[in-house]
Amino acid sequence: MAASSYTRVLVHLRRATQGAAYTCAEFSECVVDALGLDGEGLHPPFCPVQHLGEDGAGSLPPDIAMRGVDVGVAVLLESSDRRLLLTRRAGHMRTFPSIWVPPGGHVEDGESLEEAGLRELLEETGLTVTEEERKSSRVLGLWESVYPPVLGMGVPKRHHVVVYLHITLHKASEQLNKEFELCPEEVDGAAWLSVELIKQAVWSKEQLDQAGIKDSNDHIPITLVSQNGEHLDGTLEASILTRKQEPNQLTLDRISTGSRYALSLWLSEHLEDSGDSGTSRHHLYGKYMQNNTNKPIPDSKY
Repeated sequence: MAASSYTRVLVHLRRATQGAAYTCAEFSECVVDALGLDGEGLHPPFCPVQHLGEDGAGSLPPDIAMRGVDVGVAVLLESSDRRLLLTRRAGHMRTFPSIWVPPGGHVEDGESLEEAGLRELLEETGLTVTEEERKSSRVLGLWESVYPPVLGMGVPKRHHVVVYLHITLHKASEQLNKEFELCPEEVDGAAWLSVELIKQAVWSKEQLDQAGIKDSNDHIPITLVSQNGEHLDGTLEASILTRKQEPNQLTLDRISTGSRYALSLWLSEHLEDSGDSGTSRHHLYGKYMQNNTNKPIPDSKY
């Protein structure tokens, strides 16, 4: 949401050596590594905090080094015609400008994850969720997010663990488009992705070839919002579905890495429900992770 005063909610970890005690996660530590998890497929190979090192951590400004790891929430909204909503963050945003993500943001003190997600959804898109639809709300997965996303852009300034919620609505995407009240302070566009488009976004070339799916040259219909709040119909090149983060600069107009992860979790469940048994989460996203960049990770200067 737009900048305002609120009490931040921070990630606390319980480590095996500390028994039942929870401690505030340090800004400069990789949460995935701190939990002793196998990192393959759980964070990108260019994860800034994983490659920061002691020198890099020591170079962080005190206000950044001591800020901890924030809790964020994002809502993967599914329409009744099985399309998922992504919004493009406004170009003036301080973090991840012009990047496609599900609606979401910070969690305020005293809010549940669901309450925070629905608040952000309403603020960004104007969409509301009925009490009956809220019953479908569930945690889809968690993602460790760092900005800037690569060390080639400088040391990290923001560090979140994002909780992805999945909620299914009773209305079709066409009807929901008519109910949009997009907030130009936070987003400048919104799009509903079909199952086929989601496959193109998260599957490797090998998987797409095996499924007989070719790269699409079609344009994706989107809803744009002007600075004065006027909604316009537009289109988006399908190339954004496969656009990857570059090593040394922020790659604009792409789907964020964490969003791809969430899409892959949803797609895995969707295909399993459809009777496709060869689509485990690790298979789907592990393949994407291994092929996420064609360039080597640059040596850190920190």
